[in-house]
Amino acid sequence: MNEVGNLFICAFWILLVSAFFSALVGRKTPSWTASLGLVAAAFPGMAGAIIGFDKYLSFSAPEPFYLGLAPVAFNVDPLACFFVFLLCLIVVPVAVYAPAYLEQHKSSEGLSGRTFWPSLSIFVLSMGGVILAANSLTFLLFFELMSVSSAILVASDIKALRAARAVIVYLGATRVAVVCLAVGFILFYLQCGDWSFSAIKAGDPACLPAAVLVLAGLAIKAGLWPFHIWLPYAHPEAPAPVSALMSGVMVKVAIYAMIRLFFGSEGASLPVAVILVVLGGVSALWGVLFALVQIDLKRLLAYSTVENVGLIALSLGVALFGKVFGSEAVTAFGFAAALYHCLGHGIFKSLLFLCAGAVDSVMHTRDLHRLSGLKNAMPFTMVCFLTGAIAISALPPLNGFVGKWLLYQGLLQVALGDGGVVAPALALAAIGVLALVGGLALACFSKAFFLVFLGRPRNRAVARARECKTSMIFGQIFLALACLVCAVGSSFIVKSIEKVESVSGLASAATAGLDVPLIICILASACIFIYMMITLGGRKVRNYSTWECGYGALSERMQIADESFVQPVASLFRPVLVYKLAQKIEGRDRRHFPEVVSVETSMQSHLESRFYLPIIHLVEYLSAHLARLQAGSIHLYLLYVLVTLVFLLLLGVYL
Repeated sequence: MNEVGNLFICAFWILLVSAFFSALVGRKTPSWTASLGLVAAAFPGMAGAIIGFDKYLSFSAPEPFYLGLAPVAFNVDPLACFFVFLLCLIVVPVAVYAPAYLEQHKSSEGLSGRTFWPSLSIFVLSMGGVILAANSLTFLLFFELMSVSSAILVASDIKALRAARAVIVYLGATRVAVVCLAVGFILFYLQCGDWSFSAIKAGDPACLPAAVLVLAGLAIKAGLWPFHIWLPYAHPEAPAPVSALMSGVMVKVAIYAMIRLFFGSEGASLPVAVILVVLGGVSALWGVLFALVQIDLKRLLAYSTVENVGLIALSLGVALFGKVFGSEAVTAFGFAAALYHCLGHGIFKSLLFLCAGAVDSVMHTRDLHRLSGLKNAMPFTMVCFLTGAIAISALPPLNGFVGKWLLYQGLLQVALGDGGVVAPALALAAIGVLALVGGLALACFSKAFFLVFLGRPRNRAVARARECKTSMIFGQIFLALACLVCAVGSSFIVKSIEKVESVSGLASAATAGLDVPLIICILASACIFIYMMITLGGRKVRNYSTWECGYGALSERMQIADESFVQPVASLFRPVLVYKLAQKIEGRDRRHFPEVVSVETSMQSHLESRFYLPIIHLVEYLSAHLARLQAGSIHLYLLYVLVTLVFLLLLGVYL
């Protein structure tokens, strides 16, 4: 084992000791002590990722940790180091941000460091273990640890009914994901004869059932449509630092596993490529539509995660199409777009969740109906949120634009290539969806920024609001600067991706398509900024009265609200959103002089009401009948044991 393995083991032990110390001391644990443990683990982890970015090595845990069928083994290569670097990059600002956030929320929401800090350390440790896992059993071990620790963090505010419901939905989704992964890995083992990832041949037609099962399990964890049901429940109810880690890193761990399994093996599966493109496109459109109509700020960000994971899956599908049809340029663009968007989304979505947490800490609400006019009270948070909104809307010159540009290039290569009929048709449809998603994302985050920070205050608490604590501001500024650095250094990042996947033409194809438009966009943005500073810099702000439609003296409530902002789009996509608008106008002359006007809007997801809800009712019905087996009789339970033993013996004899 060389210095890279030692650095990763050092980070592992720091996290383990930090978790043990936090659990042992309990409520007496100083928040900054636990926070420093996370930061101290992040630095050797990041150093190991940087040093090991061009190395290939493996190491195993000692024999006492042997899993029986396979060792607890780890693999270090450029792909694993890329995602470990992302994990450590997000952990640092989250760890600095968390103590002040926890201090402000523990009295009002029941958050306690006794469970929060040990679970957070184990959560970070398990994500690193999943990324470095060298075989299926090690992967499942840390995957389960990651699921349980994140569920405990989601349940931090267990006093709230919504948090309890979110945990149940999240645990249900993770149970299904683990079953799919376990069965899929067993089928891979039966076909390939080995548990290691290097032996898996996902492109082999005989392994198609296993590949589909594993893909389903990873799609559930990533939050791809239609398996995203847990994500809008769990992310809003988790504390903001946890939401940042879950959305910024945890869902990327599932993406990492997809890359490891479907790109690391020989050959490529066309059905898997089609599934990824279709699910990715639908996820992106579905996620941004439902994000646009949300009134809870964190729920809006959660649905936006569905959108961005869809874009990453779409990029992977494009790369697989290139691998199937032997197009190195398509594979290069698709793979570069997927990895770059993983990095970019991890940064700006974590930033947005931390900004939302800061607003929640100050205003004690995430309801967009009750938020407005915070620009003067929270200027640092406003600038950081605006930075994240520009990045996630894929506007130049920030990092979101670069990922979208690479994806467009890959889709155009597929559409113009020799891929028969199916691939070009899917690519053209995906280009249309991508353009629509971009416009809707811009509308979504324009709405969020406007309703939170601009306008007149709707809530008296805004007058008493003050900027969040310095450590929380540091976490936001760190990630906002990372968005800028990631954009300016995008050419270097894309060139570095060549080491992650040794595909011929990756550097020349992807980087050559990136340099010119990025430079043009940066120069154009700089020119526009300088022009605005010259022309507008010397002018004074002039105040005007807004036209009041003849009513006069309008109150703060009579501003553009969430419903009025999204009503045109919601009406256009009424069949998908099941959008309903109910108006009630009362008065003797209702047409000209209404006395009472009320408007109520409602939306629901057909996927939840017509698919998942019947399944839940069926499970409840079966559970109620199976509960009769628990009769409380020890004799009956011994009979169950005997029958099970006989069944297993017969199964072993005849199979």
